[in-house]
Amino acid sequence: MQRIINYVSGKYGLSITDLNSLDRSINVVECRQMIWLLTSELLNLSSTYIGAKCGLRDHSTVLAGVKRLNGLLYTDKNLMAKKQAYFEYLSNIILRDSELVVSPDILSRIELLEKRIVELERMMK
Repeated sequence: MQRIINYVSGKYGLSITDLNSLDRSINVVECRQMIWLLTSELLNLSSTYIGAKCGLRDHSTVLAGVKRLNGLLYTDKNLMAKKQAYFEYLSNIILRDSELVVSPDILSRIELLEKRIVELERMMK
């Protein structure tokens, strides 16, 4: 999970301190939500665990943030492209990372999510 946090926060130009702060600027909020979404999709972790590891956020905050970002992905092609690029990069890292064990369940979930992304892109055209 730390690898996802470091990668995405770096892409947004934010520090871990920024992410854990109470700052609600659009850049910080979007970065947090992107981390939550990617972590839940790639690692299949609970919202409670994700919230605890990301600035002690409540599970309901994580769920609401993921829902909000998913909604934006339908209408914002740039955000969708950004999310897809991060997902592809991180899924490749996670799959080849020797310190993580990837179950067949996660691999099948990744395949389903990739198909969903393609479908969403087609719908947005």
